[in-house]
Amino acid sequence: DLHTAYRRQRQMCIRDRNPAQTMTLTDGGLTLSNLIIGEEATFTWQGKATLQEQGSLTHSGEGQLAPLSISAKGALTALPLAPLSPWLEREAPLKMTSGQLSVDLQSTVKGDTPDITVNGSAGVINLNLQEGGRPLIKVNKGQVKNVSLATATQQVRVGEILLTGIDMLHRVDAQGRDCLLYTSPSPRDS
Repeated sequence: DLHTAYRRQRQMCIRDRNPAQTMTLTDGGLTLSNLIIGEEATFTWQGKATLQEQGSLTHSGEGQLAPLSISAKGALTALPLAPLSPWLEREAPLKMTSGQLSVDLQSTVKGDTPDITVNGSAGVINLNLQEGGRPLIKVNKGQVKNVSLATATQQVRVGEILLTGIDMLHRVDAQGRDCLLYTSPSPRDS
């Protein structure tokens, strides 16, 4: 439910209504070259920005519109996760109180269908997830490496998952439910 996107000084703010939350994008820059609609021409772009005053975003790519063929790469470094917690809390009785996310992706989009390929890795550090105000999961470092997705072959592959410094407390409430049971869709959601 995107409510508002606005520019304030050198800042792009995106406000969501449900839950009320604002994400900021600052120090943004985008250079787009040689984009010609209706002709076979190769265009390029590159850009950067800061998300939530801490996360660093870089992206670049090249391609053409006719026939469709675009290659892109992007990296997100040290995005704070705590400000994203309201969206998680809307769906489950969970809260992220700390953590940083980093992602590195390469992608291609080709053809009329189009076929999409995405390769990359992601990591999280110092993640602290709480349930009902009490610790649930803490992860010092988590990584997912060599992830690939291809729509042409309908395949998703994960090369490696690494987790270090994990603390987990599994709680069951008085009705015998744990976090997974009461975050599952209810019959009214079906």
